[in-house]
Amino acid sequence: MDEDPVSAFAYTVPDGTALLHAADVAEDLGFGDEIDRDLGRHGISNALFRYLRDPYQHRIKLFTTRSAV
Repeated sequence: MDEDPVSAFAYTVPDGTALLHAADVAEDLGFGDEIDRDLGRHGISNALFRYLRDPYQHRIKLFTTRSAV
């Protein structure tokens, strides 16, 4: 099997502020280019999310159902 069986990891964070903080930390650590998708909102659940990439290019999804930023 040539493809990596892992497509993404998902982590819940406390609130929208934590999503913004994650991007700040990634940038400060030199991983700003690994922000795969900026802040977004799922339609049905109204959850906020952000995608990052790890060094192996797996997607890391950070999300929260508490949408206040």
